[in-house]
Amino acid sequence: MTTPVTTPASSPQRLYVRHLSREAWRSSQARPVASLLVMVLTAAMCLVSLSTVGRSVAAEGQVRAELEDAGARELVVANGGGWNILGPDVVALAGSLSGVERAVGVGVPVDVTNVAIPQGDRGPAWGVSGNLDDVLRVVEGRTPRPGEALVNTQDQALFGFADPVGAVVSSTGKVIPVVGSYVPKAPFDDLNGVVVYEPDQDARQLRVVLADIGDAAIVQDAVLGLLGSSAASQVSVTSPVTIANLHTRIVGTLGRFGAGLLAMVLGMGALLVAAVVAADTAQASVEWGRRRALGASRSQLVTLATVRVGMAAVIGAVIGMATAIAVTVVRHWAVDALFAGSVATLAVIVAIVAAFPSAVRAAWRDPVSVLRTP
Repeated sequence: MTTPVTTPASSPQRLYVRHLSREAWRSSQARPVASLLVMVLTAAMCLVSLSTVGRSVAAEGQVRAELEDAGARELVVANGGGWNILGPDVVALAGSLSGVERAVGVGVPVDVTNVAIPQGDRGPAWGVSGNLDDVLRVVEGRTPRPGEALVNTQDQALFGFADPVGAVVSSTGKVIPVVGSYVPKAPFDDLNGVVVYEPDQDARQLRVVLADIGDAAIVQDAVLGLLGSSAASQVSVTSPVTIANLHTRIVGTLGRFGAGLLAMVLGMGALLVAAVVAADTAQASVEWGRRRALGASRSQLVTLATVRVGMAAVIGAVIGMATAIAVTVVRHWAVDALFAGSVATLAVIVAIVAAFPSAVRAAWRDPVSVLRTP
């Protein structure tokens, strides 16, 4: 006895979707002008949006990156009065504040020269307290211990070091061992010459790098609060608060401009798509009435119309995206990939939504009045 072989039947939902998609494609081929116009309009929406709003979004990102650079996020508190204000405890507390990325203390630079070349060229030596890894990166040698130093790779030849090992001597006669070379990290590029690790020194400057430019005012108040009211009156502050306010205004203005321009482009595209679909459904009223008389429900007719527009819109979005990407590559425009994909998706959605009112109006017409011959 043989067992009959059964093939799994497709679900009714899958058959319905497949049949509806096939009907929408056939309807598009039967009336190609409307589908072609929807394709062109959707492609135009993508192309215009990416070539205008896309460049605006890219410019906004570049401006934001520049305004959020480490140099723009630096708060400098300089001791203009007596010592014992910016001690190592203040540097450590400032580094532990919320919203602070790095905090170091920097002393007054002194002139030094290679101890082996007393009459050689002189350069500055900066005393630094805090975490040296926040200020520089060791290139050769090792991390200095308290009282030891590193020489900047760019100034190594100036001091006469064939290798970054030896010692420098200050104008007061203090000899400082050099145990390696370094390159400074932004925004400490001004720390050239020699950096001396002095964890217990009283700094002349407290240099704080903020984690977020938007927290400039809050962090500034918190840092000054560590000094107390009497000490705070003896320091001068170079603040990024002005840059933070400028950041908010510029980024906000660019964002509103881009959003308004995108809404205008998509709105105009939606109106044109709606006009094309309205004209097409009016000319195809007999076809709609025939389908309705043959048993098609109103929801099926609406779905058929929107699927047809959606197919044309997807093809148009792909063409528009490809064209826009080619233009940006040729002209070296910077356009965010995520924004480009979002615009294409939004253009398709806008086209479908724009087609919906005309589809509903056609589906709800009385088939008898449509098919009646005069």
